[in-house]
Amino acid sequence: MLDNAGSGRNCAVVMKRAWVGTPTYTGVSIKKRGRFAPWVVDDGMFRYYAGPVYRHARGQCVRFEASVDFPNGMKSLWISRFGHCR
Repeated sequence: MLDNAGSGRNCAVVMKRAWVGTPTYTGVSIKKRGRFAPWVVDDGMFRYYAGPVYRHARGQCVRFEASVDFPNGMKSLWISRFGHCR
C-alpha cells in the first residue's frame, strides 16, 4: 500500500508470486476507518495482479486486504492494520 501525504490519496495493489501467468482469483481492497466507509475492491480472475484501488483519506487511517486463490486449493489472505493516518 502506498500513500501520498500531500494529496491524501492511498493506493493498493496485490502482485502474485505463485501461479504467475495463470488466471486465478485475485483481489485487493482498501477502506478508510469508519463503520460505514465502504471497501474499494478490484477482484476477479487475473494472471499477474489485482488493482490498483484508490481511496482518498486525508487525515484518516486506511487498511487494505489482499487475497489469492490457487489452483491447488490453497489460499493466501492478508489483512493490514489501520495505518497511513496522516
